[in-house]
Amino acid sequence: MGVAAVSGVLVRTAELRQVRDFTRQVRAAPAALAIQGEAGAGKSTLWRAGIEAAAAAGHRVLRSEPSASETDLAFAALSDLLAEVLPLVEARIPGPQREALEVALLLRPAGEEPPAARAIGLAMLTALRGCLFQHPVLVAIDDVQWLDEASREVLTFALRRVTDGPLSLLLAARTEAAADPLTVGAPPPPRDWHELLTALPATAEVIDLAPLDLWQVQNLLPPDVTATRARLVARQSRGNPFWALQLSASLDADDSQVPPLARTLTDRLASSLSAEAAAALAAVAAAGRTGLPEALAVLDHLADPAAAVDEAVLAGVVVETRDRLSAAHPLIGAAAVQSLPPGRRAQLYRRLAGAGQLAWLSRLEIRRGNLSAALSWLTERNQPGRAVDLIWATWRFWWLHGHAGELARHVDAILAHAGGMPPHQRALALSGAGFTRLAGGDQTTARRLFKQSLPLYRQAGDRLGLGLAAAALGHLLAAADTVAVARDLLEQTLSQLRDMAGGQFTEPQRVHYLLDVALASNFLGQIQLDQGDHRRAAELFTDGLAAAHSAADRFTILVSLYDLALSRQAGGDLDDAASLLRQGLSLAAEAGDEPSLAYYLEALADLAARQDHPERAAALLAAAGTVLEAKGSGWLHAYVPRAPHGDSAVARLRARATGAAFGQAWAYGRSLTGASAVRYALQEAPSRPDLPASASR
Repeated sequence: MGVAAVSGVLVRTAELRQVRDFTRQVRAAPAALAIQGEAGAGKSTLWRAGIEAAAAAGHRVLRSEPSASETDLAFAALSDLLAEVLPLVEARIPGPQREALEVALLLRPAGEEPPAARAIGLAMLTALRGCLFQHPVLVAIDDVQWLDEASREVLTFALRRVTDGPLSLLLAARTEAAADPLTVGAPPPPRDWHELLTALPATAEVIDLAPLDLWQVQNLLPPDVTATRARLVARQSRGNPFWALQLSASLDADDSQVPPLARTLTDRLASSLSAEAAAALAAVAAAGRTGLPEALAVLDHLADPAAAVDEAVLAGVVVETRDRLSAAHPLIGAAAVQSLPPGRRAQLYRRLAGAGQLAWLSRLEIRRGNLSAALSWLTERNQPGRAVDLIWATWRFWWLHGHAGELARHVDAILAHAGGMPPHQRALALSGAGFTRLAGGDQTTARRLFKQSLPLYRQAGDRLGLGLAAAALGHLLAAADTVAVARDLLEQTLSQLRDMAGGQFTEPQRVHYLLDVALASNFLGQIQLDQGDHRRAAELFTDGLAAAHSAADRFTILVSLYDLALSRQAGGDLDDAASLLRQGLSLAAEAGDEPSLAYYLEALADLAARQDHPERAAALLAAAGTVLEAKGSGWLHAYVPRAPHGDSAVARLRARATGAAFGQAWAYGRSLTGASAVRYALQEAPSRPDLPASASR
């Protein structure tokens, strides 16, 4: 399903074509088409497009757009349908039937007896036949679930008796959606309107509007929206076009990921949930998806955590799928988290981290406004230890969304209070500051901070924290050309980590240990690769990749795949290098890590050049530059000490390709978005139909 513009509103092209074809057609027998979907799915947009197409084709349109407030108003919709055509056909309606219809439509005072329902139905039937005698007719009702009962019965009576003629029925109906933010707490929409479909002899066509996929959402948004932003909007809107546009506008306007319209649902949640159930919803939403035992551990401060979760599930705001709990709708979850005061929000994050929920970090769908408020609140209240816990629980969020500089300012504020902190918290604060400086490119300050953290980790007896800080310091020492010192430190760190193998770890400690092993192995492998020992480097990168896979940490896997591919390339195994780079490219695309996409595209460009495909290499290198212009930071961007290929690579490629072919390939690469660049790079063969012929050599 594509996305196209109709009167400035974006809808799906396949469904649009089906609706237009249906309403334009002049048929010999009545037919019906129903458009179904949740609120905001685009039903009304398609319905209006159908009306416009029918009117343009010369059809008579009888339309009504009832609302929920009109369901108890008898004949309200019937009045809409006949408002324009009744003067044209009233002469055809027999006197008693016309009088009954006029009383029902409040056009004539009622007599002592109410008008007979059969008389009103026959009058409607005569009116329809009169319209059909002059033109093809389209009866169109939007939000048909709100059709009043009296109008529905009259229209059903008439439709059953129209057996031939160019009559079309176009209905748009809201279907029930799990915890729709627009309807949460409300009863499901009525389904009595299906009687209208069964009143006609032919089986009705039905369009069920499925959620938009990622690419459709990206096409729906302004062209300058990054892939990371589009992925966030698609996930939070759950593919709903209305909420996608609301979210995008909200993200541009402020630091909230909850559109103003959706924020009103917090009042409905507060009135329908107890404080305990609301706490359960917020905990599940902040975790992303979590198991019941983990959720109960986070909620252990409540008197009855299980009852709180059960109430949230029964209210329909939390759902259980394959033993995992999640908010029934992302916007409901986001609103529940954002509605918490900063102090309670900070406590929730700390409980999540304390419960060992490392997996929730990669799924944290919260913008920096919430986290900044919590960090500032803790720091201003002289609780730097808790702020440090929160930073370590959420640091990936800051990095992957390109806000390392903002995080650095919070860390500086925390370090100003570090004097009164216990050694272990001071070590965490110092190493956290080191990582933020590393992400910002200040390697000198980062080295100093990591050095200061090492004795504090030793004093606190935290061997895992020591391993991480030592690995990072070794990486920075190698970058500063003190290679011998760096190699000795990293080998010593790896030896100490291996001595810890087989120890008794909690799950968070096991993941921490594996990440320490992966990073130390990768950093030592980089030194070996730079010194020309590609075999030893490949062994270390393979160890790092295995540890990263065991930790199920896709971002560390990205680093390991990249470095292992470079070692294979250095050893002359170009096919294996290409396979590894494609794996990493796919993973970076899935993670929405645009700078890492650029690194992988550059590496594939270098590989294409080595394989004597200079035009393909030029297209990939140009695409990498386009992707790197996107907002955000990346894991590879911070950790891989290799500058992008840049102008020197461009000059080398230009020298190997003909001028026209190079220019065409470069222009093609610059035209690729992140998604299309990935699809092009993942092709096994160097050819591409829409590249110049010389680019496929």
